[in-house]
Amino acid sequence: MTILIIVGGSDPIYELDLDAGGKRGQSLARTHTHKRFKADHPPTPPSLPPIPLPGRNRSASQSYLHQFVAHAALDVIDNLMWVNDSCFLRVVDKFDTTIVSAYVSVGGHYLLLLHEGKEEDQVHFFFKEVHDVLSRYLLNPFVEPDCAITSADFDTKIGYLAKRIFAN
Repeated sequence: MTILIIVGGSDPIYELDLDAGGKRGQSLARTHTHKRFKADHPPTPPSLPPIPLPGRNRSASQSYLHQFVAHAALDVIDNLMWVNDSCFLRVVDKFDTTIVSAYVSVGGHYLLLLHEGKEEDQVHFFFKEVHDVLSRYLLNPFVEPDCAITSADFDTKIGYLAKRIFAN
């Protein structure tokens, strides 16, 4: 499991499952109650996943689980970003076998990578490259800042970076 989540100024703007060949995950926009997000709309309560029973497919419950792990890590990131002088915050949270690494851009975007034990140097290099792609994307005059990223080219570039950097 390797999932990249980009959080903008008001909502999560991008989520991609890097192991599934660039399959987009479910939107996190209305299930988050973190103080970083706008409070002008009432939060929609998330629907609970079915309880996984032995022998059942656990992919539905896993898709909800990574969202909750990412949301929990945002509070830790808010505290660590003022203590560290680096954009790369390393490992900020762990849940079972899932490790959350974070990178905070100068523009205020959080890059979260949920993974199961990647090399720290690879994660750091991946974040630098994703930040470069994100910066180039946001420089486009036709893109509104902090809006959801729906570009297929962006997906392709991120998928290519993941294959190139995390190939074992």
